Amino acid sequence: MTNIRGQIKQSIEKRGLKLSQLAEDCGIHVSHLSRFLNGEAELSPEKLRRVAARLGIALTIADGNPFALRRVQIPLLNKLQPDFEGGRVSAVYEAFYDGVRLSIPFRFGREVQLEPGMGMQAILTGPADLCRITATDPTSGPLHTVTLQEQQAGVTHWALARLEISPRRIMAGPLLVSHAFWPPESEASQSFVAALLGSALARAYDLLFDSELQSLPQAQIAEFTYAAVANALAQESRAGVFTTLTDGQPRALFVVSPSRYHTLRESVSAGSAAAIELANGRFMGLRILLAELPSLADDGDFVAAVVARDRLLYTLSDPEVLLGEEAAAASGEFANLRVTCRGDVKIAVTNEERLSFTLRIASS
Repeated sequence: MTNIRGQIKQSIEKRGLKLSQLAEDCGIHVSHLSRFLNGEAELSPEKLRRVAARLGIALTIADGNPFALRRVQIPLLNKLQPDFEGGRVSAVYEAFYDGVRLSIPFRFGREVQLEPGMGMQAILTGPADLCRITATDPTSGPLHTVTLQEQQAGVTHWALARLEISPRRIMAGPLLVSHAFWPPESEASQSFVAALLGSALARAYDLLFDSELQSLPQAQIAEFTYAAVANALAQESRAGVFTTLTDGQPRALFVVSPSRYHTLRESVSAGSAAAIELANGRFMGLRILLAELPSLADDGDFVAAVVARDRLLYTLSDPEVLLGEEAAAASGEFANLRVTCRGDVKIAVTNEERLSFTLRIASS
C-alpha cells in the first residue's frame, strides 16, 4: 500500500493536480483522500481503482475483502459451503447470521421456505387431525378456503385458518463507520462488522414481530400484578398453551418488558412458589422472554403477550449489505452502511385456538 501511495503522490505532483479536484473527480471526500496519502487511513479497492484510473496508473488489486464492495450479497445460511482448507464456512458470513439469530423470530420461530418464483405462501393452522383436505374456492375470492372432507361424528367445529406469508423489502441502517476503520481488513474485523450488521437486521425483525402483536386477540386486566395476569392467562388461554413442543420446551412465550417483569416480581411474596418460578424465567410454566419492544414499553399498547412458538413464522431471502458513498455527515468521514433482505414475520392465530394473545390494562 505504501508503494501505491507513492505512485499516486508522484502522479499528482507531475500533473499539477489539486487534491480537491482529484477527490471530487473520484467521488471521495478530500479529507479522507488526504489522510490516505499521509498513511492515516485506507481506501477501499473500488476507490483506489477510481484514483488510479483518473491518474492513468496501472493498478491490479487482489480483493478478498467482501466488505470493500458497494454491494455485498450474503449467501443464505443453508447455502453456505464449507471451505476445503478450514473445513468450516466463512467466519464472516457465520458472524452475520450470529447477529441475525438474536432476533425473536429467529430464536423461537419457524422458518418458512418459499418455493422459487413464489411471492406468497399459505399456511394452514388448526388441529392437524381435523384439517386434512382443503381447497380454495375460486368463486369466493382467493382468501376463501373450504373443507372438502365430510364431518365426522362428534365433530362440531373445525378450526381452520389460512395465513399468507408475503416477503417484503426490509432495510436496517444506516450504520455510520469511520473511514479510518472502513473497509475492515482482517478477517476478525470483518467478522465483527458482519455481526453488527446482522444484529441490525435482527432488530428490524423484532420490529416486524412487534407489529404482529397488534393483530392478536386482546384480553384486559384491571392491574398488572401476578395474580391478575395469572387469572387472565387461566381464563383466556386454551389448554394447548401450557403444553411442550418436541424440543421439550414450553410451547408458548410470555413476552414482557424488563421493567414490567420487575413489577411482577415485586407483586409476589419473597420465597413463594410464584417468586421462585419467576426467578427461574417461567410464568405459569410459560417461558418468560424479556423484550424491548415499542408495543410492550411502559407507554406502549400492551403490558405483555402470549405467543405460541410453533405459530411464529418468518422468511428471509436475498440478504445483502449496501455501502452508500454519499456523505453521511457534514465532515463526510463516515461510511454509510445498510443491511437489507426480503422477509416477513407472521403469528398464525385463530380466535378458536387462543394460543396467542396480548394483555392490556382495562380503561378506567
